[in-house]
Amino acid sequence: MAFALVALSCAIPANAQVAPSPLGRVTQDVSGTEISIEHYRPSVRGRLIDGGLVPHGEFWTPSANYTTKIRFSKDVTFGGTEVPAGAYGLWIEGAESAEWRAMLIADTTKGHGPHLSQEDGLFVVPALHDAVDAWQETLLLQIDSVRATGALLRMNWGNDRVTVPIGVALDVVLTVSEDEAMAYVGDWTAYPQYWTDEDWEEVRAGWDEDPVPGYESFQAFKEDQTAPEGMVITHEEGRLLMRYQELIDQGEGDAWATLLIPRGAGFFRDGSLMYGELAGLGDGESIWEFRFDGNGRAISAEYLYDERVMVRMERTPEGG
Repeated sequence: MAFALVALSCAIPANAQVAPSPLGRVTQDVSGTEISIEHYRPSVRGRLIDGGLVPHGEFWTPSANYTTKIRFSKDVTFGGTEVPAGAYGLWIEGAESAEWRAMLIADTTKGHGPHLSQEDGLFVVPALHDAVDAWQETLLLQIDSVRATGALLRMNWGNDRVTVPIGVALDVVLTVSEDEAMAYVGDWTAYPQYWTDEDWEEVRAGWDEDPVPGYESFQAFKEDQTAPEGMVITHEEGRLLMRYQELIDQGEGDAWATLLIPRGAGFFRDGSLMYGELAGLGDGESIWEFRFDGNGRAISAEYLYDERVMVRMERTPEGG
C-alpha cells in the first residue's frame, strides 16, 4: 500500500500540486483606478493569529515567503494618507486594541521576515481590527465595498478582520450650478421603453418552446415596464438628483437616486446614490438628453443606451 501511495504521488505533475501557501492575486478597477494585490496565502493550521503570527508592536506582511505586493495605477488615499501611484510592500501591525496599523514599504521583493518597525515604512496609516464569527482558514485579502469614490482593503484570517479605506479621484465634475439646475428642477413623468415590440420578438426568437411556459407573466412584466412613473428632479448640495415619486411617498427618497452628471448643454451621464453616498457611475454608454422650450426650460428628455431610447420623460404640467 505504501508503495502505491508513493507511486501515485510521483505520478501527479508538480504544477498540479497545491502549495502550502498558494499564490493569490486580486485586481479591482475603481472608477478608472486599478488596484492589484499579489501575495502567498498562508493557512492557520491551528496556530494563534492575533498576538501570534500577527505580532503586537511589530509589522508583519500578510503573506508567506515574500512581502504582499499592492499596486495603485493612479494616486490614491490609503487610510486617509495621500499615496502616489506605484507598487508597494504591504505590512500590518497588530495591537491589543482595535486600532491596528498598516504600512507601505518601497521594497516589493522583500522576504516575509524579519518583522519591521515604523521606521522601515514610507506610509503608516490606521487600520481597524475586529473579530468576526465566520472562520477564514486561508488568509484572504480582498477589495471590498467598492464605490465610485473608493473601496476597502480587507484582510480576513481566522476570526480576525483588518480594514483600511482606499480613496480614488474622480475625473468627472459631479456638480451643477444653481442657475443651470433650475432649468431641470421639478416634477416629471417617465415612460420606460424597455420592451418595444421588436425587443419582444427578439426575446421570443430565442425561446425553444412554443407556447412558452410562463409567457403570461412575461407579458405582465412587459406591461409593467412600460407604465408611466412619477419622477422628481431636485438640486441638492450642488448635485442634480432624480428620484422616483413612489419612493418619496414611501419615505424612502434617500434610499436611491440617479445623479445627473453634466457632459454638455442638456446632456448628462448617469450615476447612482444610495443613502446620499455615491455608489457608482454609468459606463459611459448611457446618456440623458434634455430638450427645452423657448425660455430655456427643460420640458422633455430621453435616456439612451448605445443610441437606443430606453426611457422617455416629460415635465408634468403644473398642478398635474
